[in-house]
Amino acid sequence: MNSLVGFRFYPTDEEIIRLLKKKRLDPAFFVHTIKEIDFYSFEPWELPCHSEIQSEEEVWYFFCEPDYKYAKSRRVNRGTNEGTWKKTGNGSKIKRKYSTEVIGTKRILSFSCHDSASKKAKTEWVMHEIAVEDDPDYKKDFVVCRLERKREKKMLGVVSTKRKRDEKLGVSTNDGDQSCQNLTSKRSQIAEDTTRNH
Repeated sequence: MNSLVGFRFYPTDEEIIRLLKKKRLDPAFFVHTIKEIDFYSFEPWELPCHSEIQSEEEVWYFFCEPDYKYAKSRRVNRGTNEGTWKKTGNGSKIKRKYSTEVIGTKRILSFSCHDSASKKAKTEWVMHEIAVEDDPDYKKDFVVCRLERKREKKMLGVVSTKRKRDEKLGVSTNDGDQSCQNLTSKRSQIAEDTTRNH
């Protein structure tokens, strides 16, 4: 199924949990809107082009198998070549609608780049990591990573501060942005051609 023009994917946390449970019960489980990927082997600005869904809202979903630092540890390695994902706050519990039953957890992480002085430079990339408690029936460990780009804009001129920050850090996202635009344009053209042929 090709990406549909105008399609919007707005799952609730409870709906994400249901899909995540299916994925953990059957690692081969596939859903078009959430692609399985090695999330932490990419920089955040590289990930959107790997999503099956291209959206103006700049929100993307991925299944990811956690990369634990040690065999018997639950500490996850969230570093990339350009920076690291850092947790913000203590996370929260996801409860079933109209109930007090806890069905999962959600952590919010922000991405920080390393600059030449080995300091951290916060970026506009944010990720919600959604997880469920282990169950003996689960075949494999997965989480859902909800990636979001929160653009910072000035009131006048609508100028993104990300570009200035990237230039200072020597990180260029222009190629990645253009690649995503080309991919979206190509998918839109495919959808239009399919409509004409039918």
